[in-house]
Amino acid sequence: MLIKYGDLDVTHRLLEYKVSVAFAKGYLIGNVPTMQLNLKFDNYDGILDDLDITKYWEVQENDNSDVRYFKVYDQPEKYTKSLSLKLYDDNYELDVPYATQLSYPVTIKDQLYEIETLTGFSIVRTNIPAYVLEKEVSWYDNTIVIRNYLGWIAELFGANVFASGKSSLEFVQVTKDAFAKTDTLTNYEKNELYCVSRIYYENGLNPLEKGDTTGNTIFLDSNNLYLTDEQNLIDKLYDQLNGLTFYSTKSISMISIDNLLPGCLVNYNDEFNFMVTDLSITYKGGEFSISEVDGNTPTKNEERVIKKITNSTRIRKLQITQDQEKLKLDIVAKEQEDLNTKMGELSLSNEEIKTKINEIESKIDDLDVSLITVNLVPSATILNSYNQSIKIACHVMNSNEDVTENYNDLSFQWYLNDKKYKTGKFITLTPDDINMSVNVKCVFTLDNIQFDTGYTTIVDESDAVHLGNSFLDVTNTTLTQKLNDNGTYIPDWTITPAIITPCIMDGNVIIELSNCTIGYKKIINSKEVDIDSSYEIVKDGILSVNKNIMTNKLPNVTYVCDVAYKGTSIRLYVNFSLAEQGVGIQNITTYYLASSKSKDIRVDSEGWTTSIQTINANNKYLWTYSVTNYTDGSSKTSEPLIMGTYGDDAITLYIESSNGNTFKNSDIATILTVHIYVGAERIESAEQLEKRFGKNAYLQWHVKKFGEKEFSPIDIEDTRINDKGFIFTISPRDINKKAVFNCELNLEE
Repeated sequence: MLIKYGDLDVTHRLLEYKVSVAFAKGYLIGNVPTMQLNLKFDNYDGILDDLDITKYWEVQENDNSDVRYFKVYDQPEKYTKSLSLKLYDDNYELDVPYATQLSYPVTIKDQLYEIETLTGFSIVRTNIPAYVLEKEVSWYDNTIVIRNYLGWIAELFGANVFASGKSSLEFVQVTKDAFAKTDTLTNYEKNELYCVSRIYYENGLNPLEKGDTTGNTIFLDSNNLYLTDEQNLIDKLYDQLNGLTFYSTKSISMISIDNLLPGCLVNYNDEFNFMVTDLSITYKGGEFSISEVDGNTPTKNEERVIKKITNSTRIRKLQITQDQEKLKLDIVAKEQEDLNTKMGELSLSNEEIKTKINEIESKIDDLDVSLITVNLVPSATILNSYNQSIKIACHVMNSNEDVTENYNDLSFQWYLNDKKYKTGKFITLTPDDINMSVNVKCVFTLDNIQFDTGYTTIVDESDAVHLGNSFLDVTNTTLTQKLNDNGTYIPDWTITPAIITPCIMDGNVIIELSNCTIGYKKIINSKEVDIDSSYEIVKDGILSVNKNIMTNKLPNVTYVCDVAYKGTSIRLYVNFSLAEQGVGIQNITTYYLASSKSKDIRVDSEGWTTSIQTINANNKYLWTYSVTNYTDGSSKTSEPLIMGTYGDDAITLYIESSNGNTFKNSDIATILTVHIYVGAERIESAEQLEKRFGKNAYLQWHVKKFGEKEFSPIDIEDTRINDKGFIFTISPRDINKKAVFNCELNLEE
């Protein structure tokens, strides 16, 4: 996992990660979805305060994943040590009117070039067929947003539009071939078989179609103005998608597949295919991220999935059709703001076209209704100590005019979690109305036509549970075992069972395991399976493993712990592996001795301690040695040596660790603290260092990672470094098997 804010790597601060993206319900093509990313960071030092929302966030789930880019579009309401952010990809910025300046007729290729100019995004054209790019367009509507234009273009050749890279958009076609295979589905619901046999487009004039109803129908967007009466486009879509077959599915859980997107087919274990239409990916640390997938596609040929054609759309399509046939029909619509009505001026040059004034008036009335939109405006979305109540208003807009006050309170029906609540132009919610969270919407009724705002979620922070700091603690063993040539294991789980204990934390509060629902599984050879109760024993939420289950052929096992607490769940992982050939280090213990002797000090001399001793005029030599314990039970003791000498110019630097020198499987950080002795003077801060040696004195940390022969310097601006190097915080995420850190004191002139 890699997460960067601009040039700042913040991966090590990650507490929670979830990305989600979904298609519009009932549509497999023509979607332009926005990917949402929810992040939670450790912001203990306030480095993420005052975010620059113009900066991109770079995200890469693993080495084989595409790099994705997101932005924060709204500053957080407040900054805390545990900072939650909501980010979106570039598709978020496509809801702006297409303010074209082209001289029509033009081609779709011309429109794409202009959209690039208007948005600042590049559009990848690799997958767009030539017949689409060269299609002539003789119309435009600058009230329609760019997202709709791109979706309609994508629908012409069975594609969807995704943000791709930084400031780039890409059309991705739906294909009949599986994108990937998986055998790691841990949960799924397989429903009816979906097989495309027909393409249907309701154009408001003469419906277009190809195929039959023996299988399933793909209903195209009725408002797509690019289609009008072009049967050849319907034929090409049919040739591409006819025979597309998969099962409608729900509630799939699986180990994430690299670069998976909605619209992709996935094959499960050569048993069946399913199509992704709704995807969320969650990462909680460990080796894998987990995907939750829905591929619930309507399998009935129901006309209700066709969007209702408004009269305004019919008029636009009539205009387009007649213009293409050179019948020179012009329709001019002008909004009269004072009268809040529409006037229509019809210029006819073809004697075959006749109409009636009352028919035009009826269409104009419908145009007024078509301009109505409703939206929710909450005073806040989170109840907490700052917001004891939340007022939510429903606003009715006629074009750009707020007309809410023109209607009575009974026109507004509010719903909480699908249940009727109150009527009125606004409501006020308190903690009594919310149990952790509630979904709120309003339905506005005008002339028996209902306008639905869609749901907004309101959260009661006092009820919310935050389990992001939870982890699995491992005792009685290490995360690696050695398998000896004689078949014995070090450590041996049959003698000393491996103990896995969930540490469940609501924020910084430890939760009793008896208050949680806890279940275990394991992942072996990329497959998630049930644990074996004969040697994997769960008692009071704690797992004991009393069998050595790893072999040279299966050198890894990951234990998965699913925890539920107060309606909130979290999945925790711990990975065990067989050590590579050779002996690993179990731990290192360092000893210190202040002595008057400059020689003849041995490990059996009296007075050695594991804590640093203070040198003085009488005991002016600081001696040290270390004992290294290996995983095979052997150990090595170094020879004692002098690490510092008392005197006016003598300088001694040592590093103190808050948590020893071995990580068990936890997210508990280790804090390395630098102490400097200059004779009898003790320096423990950057301020003291500057006072003693001047502004040019500084500390430089280095690291030598596993397998490396040389130390590499660590950037002084590294976010893990505080007080200019006197405090260095490292976590298990910073260590791959083993790492050696050192610190140098530099005294520049």
